[in-house]
Amino acid sequence: MENYYELLGLSIDAPIDVLRRELNQKMRLWSHRTNAPQIERRQEAERMVRLLEEVEETLLDEGRRNEYNKALQEFLDKQQNETEASQEASAKSDFQQVDWEQVKFISSLDDDHDDVAAAVEEQVEPSSPKISDEDRVLLIAKGEDYLQQNRLSEALEIAERLIKEAELVATVWAFMGEVRIAMQDYHEATTAFVKSLDLDPQNAAYVAQLGKIFTQQGKWERARHHFKRATTLDPDNIDYRFYLGSTLVKQGEEIEGLKLLETCVRINPDNREYLRELAQAYLEMACSGWTQVPAGNPYLPPGRYPTRNADLKRAKVFLDRARRLPIQDIELRNDIHRLHMEIQSHGKRKFTGSWWMFALSIMFLVGIDIYNFSYLNTAFIALPLIYLISAMAPSFRIYSKAAVGKTGKTDFAYFFAKMKDRFGTKGAVLFSVLLCIPYAPCTPFVLSLVILRNFYKNYSL
Repeated sequence: MENYYELLGLSIDAPIDVLRRELNQKMRLWSHRTNAPQIERRQEAERMVRLLEEVEETLLDEGRRNEYNKALQEFLDKQQNETEASQEASAKSDFQQVDWEQVKFISSLDDDHDDVAAAVEEQVEPSSPKISDEDRVLLIAKGEDYLQQNRLSEALEIAERLIKEAELVATVWAFMGEVRIAMQDYHEATTAFVKSLDLDPQNAAYVAQLGKIFTQQGKWERARHHFKRATTLDPDNIDYRFYLGSTLVKQGEEIEGLKLLETCVRINPDNREYLRELAQAYLEMACSGWTQVPAGNPYLPPGRYPTRNADLKRAKVFLDRARRLPIQDIELRNDIHRLHMEIQSHGKRKFTGSWWMFALSIMFLVGIDIYNFSYLNTAFIALPLIYLISAMAPSFRIYSKAAVGKTGKTDFAYFFAKMKDRFGTKGAVLFSVLLCIPYAPCTPFVLSLVILRNFYKNYSL
């Protein structure tokens, strides 16, 4: 029995965070060595990576760790209680049991030493296939038919039978892994494909299957390692590059991931899975820089919002790429259309000024012109219209303030909001009315300053 704690250099009661840290260090060390030029070192590194994966599956799960600790303690106790035997006794204990009476019978038939040795070897080897290659292939084919029909229990029976009769055949363990994946038993599926790789270390398909299992579990770093290894073993396989690209996008390495996905689509432009994954990656990239606003924000409903002009430009670029893809999936096309409408909505300007001051300014300017008519005073009546235009702020600037709990209002509206926070609604109204007295005769001058400031703030992107 493998002592995982001895492998990590830790005690059996090591805390979970210490286990995780030591596992990560060992995994980084041996993963790096899988690229060694010497084949012996590379194979040893791959074996260690698979072993560390088993360790992680066992020791980082509380239930499995308790079971393993109990089994390990029993194993260690049994070892401690065993007395030391002589070298001959040790050899006999290690040697598997043989029907020696049958060996003597074989020996009596032929005194040739080589024939006796061959007979002994045949009796000793319990792992030699007990089923012909043809029957094994037929059974696997039958099991795969069961998988397609979702008859999982029958497929599992075939897999277990094959394991008993041909446990040293890599394809048998690979089939067991497929069955476990269909049953969503990813721990057993991982174990099965690890064993298949032990028997066939250079099989890229088995490495990629492990990557798929880790993808299902959200273990992106481990999935990435296996997909990258699969592309190294079989660089001409486009699917492995596709899986690696998808994983990189999920990990946040969008640029490298998109390059691989775009390459796959360029090589096989009719593959719907490639097209769909690339389109989804474009949609994710389009909004990857947007700010997520949680529930409870006083100015915005929960959702994602662009808070910079660059966010909108980036979204438009990737949306345009997604729209150019020949997507047949109706649901995905609807997602693309929804994002298009969302970007259009966020790209509009919104009035952030005060409608009250707009109306009062018109009233005051008309009054000034009536009281003291001049062509200049008549021209000033157009200032409120210019004020409306100046106070049209880009949405992303409103969102950038609202996302941190600040109002997006400007000029008079901002002033009224602050007064309301401090004095309440009635106090703010009364204070604003009192300010209108000095504002009335100075309306052209004050409004002109406000307009200039608004244009600078809202139109100098």
